[in-house]
Amino acid sequence: MKFFKKQGGWVSNEVMIGMVLVMTAGLYGLSKSDVSAAKTDEQLLVDQIKMVVDGSRALADTQDDRFESLTIEMLSDRLLVPKKWGDGSTANPHGGAYDLSNSSVTELVIDATGLRAELCQRGAETINKDFDATCSGDTLTVKAS
Repeated sequence: MKFFKKQGGWVSNEVMIGMVLVMTAGLYGLSKSDVSAAKTDEQLLVDQIKMVVDGSRALADTQDDRFESLTIEMLSDRLLVPKKWGDGSTANPHGGAYDLSNSSVTELVIDATGLRAELCQRGAETINKDFDATCSGDTLTVKAS
């Protein structure tokens, strides 16, 4: 009968190296998913703003005062934006609201409130390609005509 000699921790070292590799790969994947989620929020915000602009322009053509009296509720009632936005809450990607109350006859002003600061800033930078957008704290303000 042969007796086997213990390897003295060699298996433990292999296990530790394997765990370190798995953890490193997991952290790398997690960081990529965070970036992906941020991009998804940004694109969702941009798409929603464009939906509000398009819907507002369509509805403004039927209004005597164009943009001045438009509300998200009006857009929602006419199915120009999702129906659930009609209560003025939980519209944007972080649970804030879209508000049109600062609009005038000639200028549509959309305030998206309740955004994280980095989303607000990135959203403003992206939206500035098509409209005038600024970020102040957690509020993104977009102006269109």
